[in-house]
Amino acid sequence: MLARRVMNCKEATKSYEAWLGNRTRVLEGDLHLKHQQMSADIFSFMRATFYRWLELWKETCADLANAPVVLAVGDLHVENFGTWRDREGRLVWGVNDFDEAFAMPYTNDLVRLALSAHLAIAANHLALRPADACDAILKGYAKALKTSGCGQRSQASFVTQLGSGRSSILCRRSRRGFRVRPRKP
Repeated sequence: MLARRVMNCKEATKSYEAWLGNRTRVLEGDLHLKHQQMSADIFSFMRATFYRWLELWKETCADLANAPVVLAVGDLHVENFGTWRDREGRLVWGVNDFDEAFAMPYTNDLVRLALSAHLAIAANHLALRPADACDAILKGYAKALKTSGCGQRSQASFVTQLGSGRSSILCRRSRRGFRVRPRKP
C-alpha cells in the first residue's frame, strides 16, 4: 500500500480554499482578512484550520480515533459556545457553530475542545489549570450522556477510560499530541 503524503500547512490551506471556491463564492478580501486573523496567534490559527486538524488528528491521536462515531460538532473550541435567544425569547447557552458537523469519533470533539482550552489558558484568555479544564470537559460530557439519555453505553464507558486529572489520555493528548513549535523570527 502506498503511504499517504501529508501536505504542509500552506499546501493544505491552498487545497482547502480551492475546494471551497468550487462549492461557493469566496471573496478574496474576506480570505485575506481570514489569513491575517489566522496569523494573530496559535489559538486563532487552530480555530481557522479545522481542515488541517482533520488531516492530522487520526494519525496523531490514533489511540482515540476508533471511539464510537456520533454526529460531532467537528470544529469544537472554547469560543464555539455562547448565549442567544430562542424563539420564545429565552436566553439559552450551548454550542453555536455547526458548519463542520459530521459523523466522526466523539473523541475528536473532546480532544479539540481540550486543546483549545490549553491554548486559551496559555494565552491568558481562560483562568484555570489545564488539568482542571480537561476534568471539566470529561465530567460535563459524561454528565450529558447520563442525563440526556441519548448516549450509547459504549461511548459512556469510553469516556471513563479517558480518565481524569493530569494523567488522563485527554489531557495528555491536548497537551502533547498537537505540539506547536513557535515560528522563528
